Amino acid sequence: VAVDGLAGFAGFGAGGGSVIHRIAALGRGLGVHLVATDQTRAQEISPGLEANFSRHIQLPCEHYHRAHAPNILRARFDAEIPRDQPGRSIDPATGLQARVALPVAGSIEPDGLNVDRTSAVQELSRALSSGIEPVEKPTPERLAELADAARRSELQVIHGEIDNLIGRNAVKDQLRRTLASAQVSAERKRRGLGSIGAVERTFVITGHPGTGKSYTADLLTRALYTCGLTRSSKVVVAGWTQLTGANPGDTVDKVQAVLKEASGATLIIHDVQPWHAAEISDMLVDKLDDGGSGGDIALILTGYPSDVAHLFVTNRRLDSLLGARIDLARPTAAELWQHLQRFAHKAGRLPAAGSEATLYTEVAHLFEHTDEDHSPLDVLSNIRFASYIVEHAARASIARLTDTDLSKLTDAQLTELTAEDIVIAVRGIDARTRSVPKG
Repeated sequence: VAVDGLAGFAGFGAGGGSVIHRIAALGRGLGVHLVATDQTRAQEISPGLEANFSRHIQLPCEHYHRAHAPNILRARFDAEIPRDQPGRSIDPATGLQARVALPVAGSIEPDGLNVDRTSAVQELSRALSSGIEPVEKPTPERLAELADAARRSELQVIHGEIDNLIGRNAVKDQLRRTLASAQVSAERKRRGLGSIGAVERTFVITGHPGTGKSYTADLLTRALYTCGLTRSSKVVVAGWTQLTGANPGDTVDKVQAVLKEASGATLIIHDVQPWHAAEISDMLVDKLDDGGSGGDIALILTGYPSDVAHLFVTNRRLDSLLGARIDLARPTAAELWQHLQRFAHKAGRLPAAGSEATLYTEVAHLFEHTDEDHSPLDVLSNIRFASYIVEHAARASIARLTDTDLSKLTDAQLTELTAEDIVIAVRGIDARTRSVPKG
């Protein structure tokens, strides 16, 4: 699958990014590979999505300040990526130079103009692959220096994302402590002062629907690899129901296959459920209790609080082997507003002055009947509810401007989400949710 313009596609509403994210996370196991291009490193691309690309190639461009590379490498790009040599590129992770070539063995199907391009492409391929000047091979010390620079740069990015989380001060502190602990463990391992146990690279993330469990798991995955607690940046993602079979034998086969694929990498199991808990838990315990080493795998479990609690009540051994527990609370009304602003900004929209108070009024009833296990916000998917509001409010604004002379409107008027748009969106979503038959 090739995507030309990753930032535009990944940022296009709620659908594009999630589709690409699933292809990046799950495609390799299915034989589906993903190639993506973009003009610059777009800050709005999900970090979890970006982490699933195993290799980045930097081609010539006018400015490198947003390139996916540590500062120490970006400063050298102008000199090391000659613009007069077609196809010349550099690997931002290692600093090694390369040249993009197009090997063509067979014929190429004619395009829409019925012109056979085979010979032209073969000629281009020969031109790109000829006259390549030898490049001095980096020393092991230089490669270690580049790897360390890349690691420190990525850790800064991860810390920035933690700081940028809306609300959740306790979770931020916990993630910072986890990151610091992972760095200490990795340094001890590098110096031969001890191995890394299962508890240091296993996590349980609990939260109700739409509270950010998947994003937090992606963040932890990148942190573990960057710190050196996993050998590979590969991420294997599975749902609990995907691991269950029609009989215990089928379940064992499915879990064994997933554990084998995740060796040396990170395994994320989403939506923990009580059923088939014994078979799955026993196999996870065997893997994590592999001589205290954790079986060379990082494991992250996610699920609703009640389901995870039920799993551990019946599987104390698994409970004892798992490390940090991260509980993601539902957003407050003020945090919901901040998420709405962020989603609106990504969609090129701007909530009008005074619409914040309107939102608080419209959602007040959602916070009146909330307890630890149940909330109307869960039905509306909590944080995702803010993105739904933006999408529906944008439609309301388009309907509002249908009979307007658009040429007389300012840019602000064309992108504004009024308080009325937000009221229409909240009430429409709430009414539609209430009308869905239960069960």
